[in-house]
Order: sequence, then structure tokens, then C-alpha cells
Amino acid sequence: MSLGVQALVAFTPILLAGVLLVQHDDHVAAVGTLAVGVAILQQPEVVHEVPAEQHLDVGRQPVRGQDLREAGGPWRAGARRAPGGARRVLISALRGDGLGALVFDLDGTLIDSRQDLAAALNRTREEYGLAPLGLDDLVAMVGYGADHLVRRATEELGRERVGEALERFFRNYDGRLLSSTCAYPGVESMLEALAPHFPMAVLTNKPERFSRRILEGLGLSRHFRHVVGGDSLPTRKPDPEGLLDLARRFGVPPQEVLLVGDSRVDADTTRAAGAPFAFVTWGFTAADEAKAVAATVRTRGGWVVETPEELLEKLEV
Repeated sequence: MSLGVQALVAFTPILLAGVLLVQHDDHVAAVGTLAVGVAILQQPEVVHEVPAEQHLDVGRQPVRGQDLREAGGPWRAGARRAPGGARRVLISALRGDGLGALVFDLDGTLIDSRQDLAAALNRTREEYGLAPLGLDDLVAMVGYGADHLVRRATEELGRERVGEALERFFRNYDGRLLSSTCAYPGVESMLEALAPHFPMAVLTNKPERFSRRILEGLGLSRHFRHVVGGDSLPTRKPDPEGLLDLARRFGVPPQEVLLVGDSRVDADTTRAAGAPFAFVTWGFTAADEAKAVAATVRTRGGWVVETPEELLEKLEV
């Protein structure tokens, strides 16, 4: 009896009828239609092979479990090894959602940090003798990273002084990271519900040190295996490398990593990475821009989510 069959026979308390292909020593052998127990094989890697003509492009379209099963499952066409050598036996199909990990944006998605950001920026402007800017004007500048934010918020100073202004902003923001910042309503309970089902991470353009302190201060850090900030890698969103890096760390292809975010920056990141996207409407994006982003996301087959509870429903949690 082959090693793959022995392992499968040993785990049969929970039954699942299906065809399993076991890849071992660069060969693919059909085990057959079996009543298969839920098991993680320690020796051979398992890949569900789907003919190319039946392949579902989950990189552009996050879908529910029923849709995935009707399309032949969430696996890649061809018997290729999963990134990171992940050993999985139909985990996504058993879970029923076709996703292997969740990644969240931070500002405007998990936390409302508008007041503290605006106060730190206006304090920086005041130090240069500049008049304060309105909250909506400042929030509209958020999304592309701290240097971009400070450059726009202090454009009267000229580009040659951006570095100096950035250091002042960091100092001002460091002193009030959690003065008003809080998790959006429903976010904490959403993360509690998701944690048993998915590995999770944060991908943000905010500096990593600030991101970690905020997550820890709000009691949210325990839900996340990884935090990638705007200064963690040589690139940041909308460059896809941060999301691709997290996919590699989780050991799943980007097509199985759902990014949840509140901006066009997040939408463009997932498109570049070939990953599914859920756009949340409660974030920083102004109403008119949010409508435009939502329309684009729907066209690409993504989700538009109005509440944390709705995201749980879509993920069938």
C-alpha cells in the first residue's frame, strides 16, 4: 500500500467524498474516489488538479464556498506545488470559502485615527507658522505613506523641507497615537470571530512602529501573525510586494489571500498582486470617491462591505 493511501486510511472519522491527487517525488498518483478523513499529510504534498478550462480565477473574484465547489474548487490549474511547500488536504474546500488568509489595512479599516493624525499634522504646521487645515482636507491626504502625507500637508514649505517636516510630524504623532484613536464599532468582535478560522495580518502604509503600538494599545495585536508597515519593505502599497510577501509567509498563493481595505490604494494593490479584495465603506474615503471605488471593485468581482458584520456573513463565519 502506498504511503499516501496509508495516511488517508488512518484518518477517516470525518468523511468527505472526492478525488485526491497525491504528489510525491515529482509524480502525481490518483488515489481514487474515497471517503476521506480530514488529515494533514506529513510526507507527500497534496494538490487538487483542475483542468485549465474549468479553472476559477479567484485572483479577480472572491467567491463563496458554493460558487467555488461548482467551479471545481479554488485550486490552481496544473499539479504545481503551493508556495512555501504548504502541506494541505483540501483545507479551503473543507472550510468552504476558498481563502487561506486575511489581510487588513489599518487606518480607515480597523481603526479611526483621523483626529490624532489631524492634530499631529496641524501641530507640525503650527511649528512652521502655517494655519491649520480642516479635518476632511487632511484625511483626504492619507493613504500613500507618511512622507506623502506630510509633503501634501506642508506643501507651502517646498520639497526641500519635507524631510525636516516629516521628523517633526513623527515627534508630534508619537505623543498622541492613542489620544482619540479607536477601533471602529464591530471590528473587535469581527476579529474575534475570524481568528479561529483564518490566519490574519495587517498591511498598512503607516510606519510599522506606530502600527504595532496602536494595535497593542487597542488590544488587537493578538489577532495578527504579521504586521507589515510602510517602512517594513523597500516598497509599499499600491506596490503588490507587501501582499505577496504576506502570502509567502502564510504559505498560500495570493489568489487565496483576501485584502480588506477602505481605499483605491488597497484596490490597486490587490489588482497588481492578483488577490481578491473587500472594500469597506466605513473608512476614510470621501463619499463620492467611495462610490467610484465601489463601482470599480464590483466590476472586478470584489466585495463591497458596509459593516464588519456583513464581512462575517460573506466569509460564512
